[in-house]
Amino acid sequence: MTEEDVIKALTANLWISDGRKDSPDATKDIYFPDDGVIMGYRAHSENGQKYLSVYIDQAGVPMDPDAEKMLQDAKFYVFGDGVASSVMLLSGGQARTNMIEVCRLSGENLVHKLQFSDGLQGEWICIPHH
Repeated sequence: MTEEDVIKALTANLWISDGRKDSPDATKDIYFPDDGVIMGYRAHSENGQKYLSVYIDQAGVPMDPDAEKMLQDAKFYVFGDGVASSVMLLSGGQARTNMIEVCRLSGENLVHKLQFSDGLQGEWICIPHH
């Protein structure tokens, strides 16, 4: 996929978390949205560099406010056939722990893989929201 193909694929739909998630540690559960969180991607360009930002659609299930802010502040850059986030500093007592999120399409699913700086990994899945 080209950069434009990836951007079009992610911005063409709203996405809804379907409850499938694999959190490595209960202290990180807030970074794995519950079933029913609706999100979308917006395309931006800064100094010729294209990136996406995430927004949470308020019609869905609410997300933890700290996790939502962290996600919305991140920039997602095309990385192969998906996107990779800028480094996100975790909140909620996890000082000096960072996270990177890599999202890839797998059929109709959007698979979010989270890599934490303490070595833990997890994932959660969204499907198109119509």
